[in-house]
Amino acid sequence: MEMPYWMAYPYAINEYVGLEMPERYNKRVRNALRAGPMSVNLRELCPYFYLFGFKMMADLDLSTSVNEEIYQRLVDSYKERTREIINHAFSTDSKEESEIENKFDETEKQLYKLLREQALRWKKGVENDSSAEPQLNEEADWDNMDTEDGESEDDTEVDEESDDDDEDINDVES
Repeated sequence: MEMPYWMAYPYAINEYVGLEMPERYNKRVRNALRAGPMSVNLRELCPYFYLFGFKMMADLDLSTSVNEEIYQRLVDSYKERTREIINHAFSTDSKEESEIENKFDETEKQLYKLLREQALRWKKGVENDSSAEPQLNEEADWDNMDTEDGESEDDTEVDEESDDDDEDINDVES
């Protein structure tokens, strides 16, 4: 009998039912992820492929070699796909964007959208800044910042005030 994971899990921990690995994590999918992580359309397999996979692996006993292999394949493919998502977010045009995005699970889709927005902001900022020459603050009088003895005017005032304070202290002590 098949039932959703969220429904079967409570029964499984009480040993009323046994859990089998869902088809979306079978050997064929794992081999495809190993061969070329970006070639696998995760959206078709499961909208939350990684979240569900990691949740399931956290809930299940990882002592079996199959579970260990699935967990490692999830980690490796997530890392590889994340690198590719970053590259695509900063370098693709809008035509390629929809083709790539159709293969993402929801987690990857959110990451891609966030990175794409940042890439467009960065590109817009670079284009706006490239036409402007850097300007110095004209209000500052950079040539007359120091007094004749090399100290700033503020330092001189502080020194004078501290001399007055010393005299007041001497008057009180005598």
